[in-house]
Amino acid sequence: WYRELGIDLMEGFGQTEAMGIAANTAEKRKIGSIGRAIKGVDIKLSDEDELLVRCSGCTPGYYKQPDKTAELLQNGWLHTGDKARIDEDGFLYITGRVKDYFKTIQGKFVAPVAIENEFAKSEHSEQCCLLGRGFSKTVMVCVLTGQASKLDRDTVKKELLALTEQVNDTVDKHARIGAVIVSDEEWTIENGMMTPTLKIKREKVEEKFGEQARAMATQSAEQRELLLEFVG
Repeated sequence: WYRELGIDLMEGFGQTEAMGIAANTAEKRKIGSIGRAIKGVDIKLSDEDELLVRCSGCTPGYYKQPDKTAELLQNGWLHTGDKARIDEDGFLYITGRVKDYFKTIQGKFVAPVAIENEFAKSEHSEQCCLLGRGFSKTVMVCVLTGQASKLDRDTVKKELLALTEQVNDTVDKHARIGAVIVSDEEWTIENGMMTPTLKIKREKVEEKFGEQARAMATQSAEQRELLLEFVG
């Protein structure tokens, strides 16, 4: 759409600890990727698919923080903390943050961001966060849009359950959503649910909805049924 406005955007990637790492160029680019490693930068993925970087621009470490430095730099490679994939042409795609990934009770990893992004495409979901650490099923906690909050609950439930089924068709079996919790309270900086940069605090969502989510996940697994509950 931005090209129709005469704007040409290209994604790149870098961080304070390593400066520029990858970028698309006018000649070589793929929409959705962050490009390929720039000249002088070596990249690879760890066994857990974390993006690792090696270059002359990498930091020597954190000032007077040896433990944190040892965690960041291992065997000459800088650990970015980002999960990624590299396609056959060498283009990089960031798939999430290492700290955001979690394992279900089956011991398999779930990448929540990709699933949340699919769920967020709905006109009914304003904010959402996927829980499931140690659960038998994953559980989506969401806040309704202003428009959706004006609808009757039966309509919203029907729409969100249909959405969840659509999302589940796109993800691996172990990551499929077993239940949805609809919160009537918007997540804001003021109520402690978001950071100053407007990122959802996952630990706060887990703290507030974790017990209910775990119970619903267990019930969903036992009954083999998709569940939805309103809170508030």
